[in-house]
Amino acid sequence: MGNKNQIVAASVNTFPSTDTLPLVADVQYREPFTSGALNRKLKGILQPGIYSGFTPTLPGGMVLRIESEQTEGSASVDIGPYQISIRQQSAIDLTLAAGTTNLVVLEANYALGQETYQVNSSSSVQAAQIKIADNNGLMHNQIELCKVTVPAGVTELNGSMVDITGRINKAIGISLSSSFDSSNENIAANSNAVKLGLESIIGSAPIDMNTLEKITKALGNDPEFITNITKELADKLSKSENGNDIPNKDLFRKNIGLGEAAKLDAPTLFTNDNGYVSFPLSGQSLIIQWRAVPILQNTGGNMASVIAVWPIAFPTACLTILQALTYSMDYSGSSFPHSSARILNNSQFQVASGYRASKSTVIVWGIGY
Repeated sequence: MGNKNQIVAASVNTFPSTDTLPLVADVQYREPFTSGALNRKLKGILQPGIYSGFTPTLPGGMVLRIESEQTEGSASVDIGPYQISIRQQSAIDLTLAAGTTNLVVLEANYALGQETYQVNSSSSVQAAQIKIADNNGLMHNQIELCKVTVPAGVTELNGSMVDITGRINKAIGISLSSSFDSSNENIAANSNAVKLGLESIIGSAPIDMNTLEKITKALGNDPEFITNITKELADKLSKSENGNDIPNKDLFRKNIGLGEAAKLDAPTLFTNDNGYVSFPLSGQSLIIQWRAVPILQNTGGNMASVIAVWPIAFPTACLTILQALTYSMDYSGSSFPHSSARILNNSQFQVASGYRASKSTVIVWGIGY
């Protein structure tokens, strides 16, 4: 028969602090602090953040509720060389005060030799808790759940007061974010980021221009489109220059069938019973003027005459003058000439009428420059 008093031999080993080792592996045979070994197991692999749940909701009044619907919430918090996983099994309510800004955090606690309330109900140290961070902001053992800014005087919280942009959502080794322009290789775009990215590219583009393929076709499949259109725009005339930026104006006029006259100013015109028209020429203007001159009835056998003034003075000379009797009470085709006119100077002329039946009106034209 075997010996019932079996002897178990034990040995006492010395071991180094894991903090002093250049490399630390998983839980080792006879490792004295199993909790520490397990808590370092996923450090650097499971990143700190919210993996599910821990959602801020507003049940009413000044209460902020952190809950995990349908599934238990899960999160990871780093504490020095350790990674602590936390599960939420029931909702937690926080009552906030008006006129305050509240940083709501998830806090984990672990230290070798420290017992928490989770293993000793007489301990005041919580293994995990949701609380309002103090004025120093996030501590090394906390992650942000949300930030709630409560205006003074309010009696009920609303969604506009809750900010979750500082919350870090995770998905096993990578972060999911609504940001589509991050350069961090450990952040992946979620479906909302993809949607925002597409919207930022497409914007309000019409349906026939809302994909890169459609835009390429619209641009004529031209890989040098930007270079070509830039050159074409540089060659365009500016509307605000009103033709002043035409490189060769003489050639331009020739190409559209305009001669030298196109370079002259437009005619000046003044019309009435007395008027003139001025045609700009090279260095001067051709002027045609007219005036209606009333003359008294011829009663003494000689033509009645009047000295009159042109509407404007001829700048250089009056070359010729013409007259015609008009507006008369009677007309006769016989006897001596009914009217005559002569140039006096650049601004005056004399006109005469031999009409005997009544007073008459003589129209006088002058041509000069």
